[in-house]
Amino acid sequence: NRATNKSNQERTKLMAYNDLLIPINDYHNDLQREIDDADWLGDLATADAMREDIQHVKQMIDSGEMYYPLW
Repeated sequence: NRATNKSNQERTKLMAYNDLLIPINDYHNDLQREIDDADWLGDLATADAMREDIQHVKQMIDSGEMYYPLW
């Protein structure tokens, strides 16, 4: 029973971490789509702000990061 409880607790923690980490390539692609949409709608201030964010994400990818933290 103790082993089962510990295993369940570990799974619960892992699920919580999974909710806070997303694959960085997916995040990059979503962010690029948002930039494209903002450009299309003429919201250049938002697009420019997101371009700064995406540069940081690109640096993370280049350094080998696999996940992006949502905290």
